[in-house]
Amino acid sequence: LSDVDMPVMNGFELCRAVKEHDQLYKIPFILITSMVTTDHIMKGIEAGANNYLTKPYDDDTLFIKIEELLSNPPIPNREADYVDVVVEGKTYTIQADHTQLINLLISTYKNTLEQNNQLSKMQSGLNAANKELELTKKEHEELIHNIFPEKVAEHLLAYGTVNPERYEDSTVMFTDFSGFTKVVPDLSPEELIKS
Repeated sequence: LSDVDMPVMNGFELCRAVKEHDQLYKIPFILITSMVTTDHIMKGIEAGANNYLTKPYDDDTLFIKIEELLSNPPIPNREADYVDVVVEGKTYTIQADHTQLINLLISTYKNTLEQNNQLSKMQSGLNAANKELELTKKEHEELIHNIFPEKVAEHLLAYGTVNPERYEDSTVMFTDFSGFTKVVPDLSPEELIKS
């Protein structure tokens, strides 16, 4: 089990070294990477990897892959012929071990499905967050319309600020008396001033 991105020796180089070693070559090898590009997959096949796992991954997926390889270990064929394969304009020299190729391609396919499922869950979460944000925005706009006069509310929503207006003949009074909140909804401004 090796990450592709490592200091000194990357995962492909480590895999190749294990697969070329006379006493270690039978050990199943899983590469872990954050990128699933055609180049990475082909380099993994070229290095002799038996399986692929993409980051982020959950422990269950890792354990399943390890269990599959240990319960049905690949039988390496060191005598298999090497063939040159051209993919996207690059030539890769791979050993023609059909079982390894099929296992690696199935693994890559499963990883892609898992990533698609994760993206779908993230998309659902984003959609729910957007709906919540729209609802909050609507409530915010209603509150602004309820607090301020229409002209001020529209300007505030459109530009984010409102310049104060000066009124020559106006008086601002503050008062606090018991029951004010109960009386206000039933009285017009003129009636309120007279009372």
